[in-house]
Amino acid sequence: MNINAPLTSTSEIEPDRFSCNYYLANNELAIVEIREIRNNQIVISPLQTIWFKIDVLTYLASPLNLLAKDSSSQIEERYFAQGFLKFGELDGNFIEKFNLAQHSLTKNSISELPILLKKSIDQYLQKSDSDRLFQITPQYSNYTFANSGKS
Repeated sequence: MNINAPLTSTSEIEPDRFSCNYYLANNELAIVEIREIRNNQIVISPLQTIWFKIDVLTYLASPLNLLAKDSSSQIEERYFAQGFLKFGELDGNFIEKFNLAQHSLTKNSISELPILLKKSIDQYLQKSDSDRLFQITPQYSNYTFANSGKS
């Protein structure tokens, strides 16, 4: 599926491939949390959800590697290998780890998730599990792991 091709109908998207939990965005990027659905059942995995950073200009969906999360009655925090997300009822901020860019985001209704963002997520979910793993792990090849001395 070419995400840059014109979308002629919503039937091009698998309607039951995912459900959206959170959708935050600005004019440059969107941060989206989904639950994947396979065979009409929500996929149960250790992480339970998949987070994406999506470039809204190119519609490239990149998975975010969730490391930890913290929640209170008013603020949600998510710590990713690629950065930090803090959001509340109306808005949030995403700070990228590698270039320290800070993005102010608006929290949107999940029903407002644009069709082209849905399409980019759908395209990612069509990949095999091994292709997904390969996509999100190469950035760790230069890390030094704590207390191991290994790179």
